[in-house]
Amino acid sequence: MLADVAMEYWNRDLRDDLPNKVPTSETNPAFWQHMVTFTIGFGVSGELDPETDLEALASGDLDWTDHRVDDLWHAEMFEELWRHSS
Repeated sequence: MLADVAMEYWNRDLRDDLPNKVPTSETNPAFWQHMVTFTIGFGVSGELDPETDLEALASGDLDWTDHRVDDLWHAEMFEELWRHSS
């Protein structure tokens, strides 16, 4: 799933042979070389509604695996949740 790939490459130091001189910010605390995912979907309609399902997804009460069409949103949401939880 795209969200798993996004998380893997955000968490992994992409160049462990280089010193970690990556600027950090409040929205991205990663100080190692990493990938940031930006998502754009054209003509895609998901099954989930951000207005009604976001809280349940964030708390774990609703599972992404039943809604694979929403994986693009999942990948983007992972990064947002991580940044705001730090």
